[in-house]
Amino acid sequence: MSMLDDENGREITRGGTFGIESNEIPARIVSWGGLTAVHWEEDVSLRCDAVGDPPPVRSWIRDAHHLNEASKRVSSYPDGTLVLRDVQRQDSANYTCKVTNIHGDDYITYALIVQVPPAPPHIHITRTGSTTLTVAWRTGDDGGATLLGLTVSYKRDYGEWQEETVPPTQTSHELRGLVGDGRPSDNLRTKTAGSTPLAGGREGVVKVNTSWAAVSLAQWTDGGCPISHYSVAYRRTSSNTWVVGKE
Repeated sequence: MSMLDDENGREITRGGTFGIESNEIPARIVSWGGLTAVHWEEDVSLRCDAVGDPPPVRSWIRDAHHLNEASKRVSSYPDGTLVLRDVQRQDSANYTCKVTNIHGDDYITYALIVQVPPAPPHIHITRTGSTTLTVAWRTGDDGGATLLGLTVSYKRDYGEWQEETVPPTQTSHELRGLVGDGRPSDNLRTKTAGSTPLAGGREGVVKVNTSWAAVSLAQWTDGGCPISHYSVAYRRTSSNTWVVGKE
C-alpha cells in the first residue's frame, strides 16, 4: 500500500500486490489418486503429474516396497505415468507415487483392484432321494467383484446338459424330477400289408425304334401298396455303365 498527494494536497491511498520471484518451489503432485477398478488382462495407466523447482524426483512404491520396474509388464515414463500391462489378480495393491525436491515432497496413492472371473466353487452332495439330489457348495475367490448369481449344470444319462440359476446368497440347491427314462422294450420286427410292386410279362414292356425306346409302366401292379415312383435305367451295348433316367 502507498500514500500519494494529489495536486490539491489531498492524500490518495492505492492498494496492490507485489510478487517476489523465488526459485524455491516445493515438489507437488497435480494428479489425483484413489480407487481404480479394472478388468483382468487390461493395460492400466496411473498418472503422477508433478511440479516443483528444481524438478522433483519421482519414485513408485507398491504396498510400502519400491516397485520393481524390471518386469516386462511394468513401465514408468518421464511424465511420471506408470503403466501395468496385462494385469492379473496378483497386481491388486496400493500404488504410491512420491515426488521429492530439496524444498519438499508429496505423494498420492492408487488403490488398484483387478477384477477377474470368480474361482469355481467347491461342491458336494448332501442328500439323495428317489427323484431328487441336493447339491451344496462353498464359493471361492469372488474375483474382486460382487457375485451376481450361480449356475447349477446337470445332465441325465444319455441326456443333454441342463442349467438352473440360483441367487448368489444361496449355498445349496435341490434338483427335482430326476427319475429318468425307463429301459427300452425288445425290438419287434414287422412290416405293412402288401408287397413290393409286381412286374408283368416281358412282352409289351419296351417299345423301340431307330432313335428311341419307351417303357410301359402300366405293366407293373402295386402289390397292395401305392407305388410312389419309378426308376428307369439304361446303358449302351458298348458300355458297362448304367444311366438312371427320370424317377
